[in-house]
Amino acid sequence: MVYAENRFPFSIEQEFLRGQHQEDGSTAGFGPRPISSGGWRFTGPVDADLLRGALDDVIARHEPLRTMVIRGADGWEQEVREPCPARLQVHDLGDDPDGRGVRAERFLDEAESGHFDADELPLLWAYLGRFDDEDAVLVLVAYLPLIDVWSLGIVMDDLAACYAARLAGGKPDLPDPPRYRDYVRRAERDAAAGGADSSFEYWRERLAGARPVVIAADRPANPDHPGVTRVDRFQIDARLGSAALRLGRATGSSPFMVIFAAQLIHLQRMTGVSDGVVWTLTPGPGRRHEWAEATVGYFVNMSPLRTDISGCVTYRDVLAQVRATCLEAFPHEVPFVGLAQRAPEAIAGLEQGGMVVPGFAVFQNPAASKTRSAGAVEYAPVRRRLSQAQGPGIPDDAILWTIDIDPDGEIFCAVSSSTDRFEQATVDRMLAEFRDLFGRVLADPDAPLAGARVQEGVHS
Repeated sequence: MVYAENRFPFSIEQEFLRGQHQEDGSTAGFGPRPISSGGWRFTGPVDADLLRGALDDVIARHEPLRTMVIRGADGWEQEVREPCPARLQVHDLGDDPDGRGVRAERFLDEAESGHFDADELPLLWAYLGRFDDEDAVLVLVAYLPLIDVWSLGIVMDDLAACYAARLAGGKPDLPDPPRYRDYVRRAERDAAAGGADSSFEYWRERLAGARPVVIAADRPANPDHPGVTRVDRFQIDARLGSAALRLGRATGSSPFMVIFAAQLIHLQRMTGVSDGVVWTLTPGPGRRHEWAEATVGYFVNMSPLRTDISGCVTYRDVLAQVRATCLEAFPHEVPFVGLAQRAPEAIAGLEQGGMVVPGFAVFQNPAASKTRSAGAVEYAPVRRRLSQAQGPGIPDDAILWTIDIDPDGEIFCAVSSSTDRFEQATVDRMLAEFRDLFGRVLADPDAPLAGARVQEGVHS
């Protein structure tokens, strides 16, 4: 394909995102609220004018923040524009009877609830909530089809560096970032050359005869009224979270594996499927390239994990199966659209009309989860505990679990679902059952599971 200098087609990951939302009634093609967002507690000298200048720096630095989505003659395209002034809203948060931590989270919720026009650049909206001259909350909201959640951590790190430099009266000394347009072009060349053939063959074999893990919703989908996404949140305390981390270290398992193993038991008891496919949202195979780690763009991928736990007697058995599945599957990860195009038979049986697909997000940027410093300022992510009546949109045929683990062991869980598909009582029951199960299996990982063995058709 011949590219204009600043105009290029969607990546394969962006095409997948558009495909997810194309039936939701949105004229934009990406749903009513396609945003990524994050909030950081900002400690140190707070100067709104210097922060606005630092935002100008990162908008000039990262092309997707100033890129327009265009319906081209040959499909959807994106066009990089010249640097443009930042948008920063400043609010006085004052005192809150529930404390500054709660007020910071509410401020993040308020910022997310706004209207975001993707036809006006830049595609980054910034909100500064000031408690005083040394304590503030900074919220960044971006247009998801161009800037994923992982990318916001990159933007925040660069923003802090630019702000610290301006605060010190200098200029930031940052290397030029790798460009997303270069990733798109490289990925297109690799696909044309038949790259990843062995991985596609792996998925053909791995998914042969597979069953999807799906959940029956309370109500059928309404194509004329796309649902509002509700976000229900709960926490697992540091005592239990630390036990999960210790078990992970003892078994060579990641925190994701430890939690996902419990989720598989939970899903089996809900659906009766012990050998099925659960979809996971990952940072994407593109992020595995070292040169792309600091690239701002949209890389998120949906990857199928098939784990057979039918012969497992204990939670430790399930965890061992999950670990084996992940270690085998993730090195073969390919973009979902590529899988659908090059191995359609592998996913042909994984759709079941009218049902809701549970997903599990594993795309947290570890670097963005810790307190970091730049010059005279420190910034740390706002930990989210409050549920939202309306959060960032997801397709109404999905229910998405995202997990955030604090360094002290506390686990923050969020479940996004459609208010049109699920009653609140159904989601509440689902979450309560998972919390109870997680506590019991961690208390004794070697205790026999209900019925001694996970079997097809066994429900809680």
